[in-house]
Amino acid sequence: MAGKDRRAYMRTWRKKNPDKVKAARDKYHKESIPVAGNEHKRWTKAEIRQIMAEDRPCDLVLGERLGRSQRAIQAKRHAVKKAKQNEEAKRRRAEARAEQKRLAKLAKQSQADMSGNC
Repeated sequence: MAGKDRRAYMRTWRKKNPDKVKAARDKYHKESIPVAGNEHKRWTKAEIRQIMAEDRPCDLVLGERLGRSQRAIQAKRHAVKKAKQNEEAKRRRAEARAEQKRLAKLAKQSQADMSGNC
């Protein structure tokens, strides 16, 4: 079956077999539900330190130890790294603004001194 024929066939098949479509959909969603049920469990500082440590075990071992999935561990590690990068960038921008203000103030003072000497 080519493109449009296949789509038309599947559309009619789904209309004729709603129970099979529902079963497939339920199976898909059932498989994607987290096993541990920790989706609303907050991360503690100790857990974050463990997943960010240099000499940490692999994510599989960490997951078993913390009761979390590898995916959750990787997502949290990425979020923590991103937050640190954002804080660092914010600090650098603040330092740059302060330096610009300082230089503008110095330029204004030197301009005032030069006009006062004439």
